[in-house]
Amino acid sequence: MLFDPKRHEPLVSAPWDEVAARAWIARYVDDAQRTFSPAQLWPMHPLDAGDDDPNVPFPMIYFGAAGVIWALDHLTRHGAAAQTTDFVPTLDDLAARNLALVEPWGHGVEGLLMGRSGILLLQYRLAMNRAAVAASNDAIAASIAKAVVANAGHPSLELLWGSPSTMHVALTMHEWTGEARWAELFR
Repeated sequence: MLFDPKRHEPLVSAPWDEVAARAWIARYVDDAQRTFSPAQLWPMHPLDAGDDDPNVPFPMIYFGAAGVIWALDHLTRHGAAAQTTDFVPTLDDLAARNLALVEPWGHGVEGLLMGRSGILLLQYRLAMNRAAVAASNDAIAASIAKAVVANAGHPSLELLWGSPSTMHVALTMHEWTGEARWAELFR
């Protein structure tokens, strides 16, 4: 069942209230930042764990810590919340955890939503406006380019693992930087 009255709030016919919506977002962002731990990341929902160890949090973009960090950054960039937690120091560890987790699955390691390129893209994004980290963006960009090239022949045609996912990574990098090499990698 999609709607479980014990777990979900019922729909109401109240008019749109931007102040209430922003307050709701702020509460959830504050909670996410308060409950974050560099070692444990965020608690995993028991239904997400499946057969995996529920004490091993997922690090990837799709349903893991990198996706939460991406969402928090997005909300901050659009003025919907205030971000107080610096996630940049966590991202190298997050990438290593993700590689160790997904490599044995045998689907590839470079994809946007499940693999390395999504976390690298997040790392680049968070470093874009930080003077102290900006110098490392060339190295991150080089790693992103390698991931795109390595995934070009992936047989899957979807965003979790496949080459279309890393095409989106190249397109995003082209939009952010304007560099022709990203358009060429996309092609």
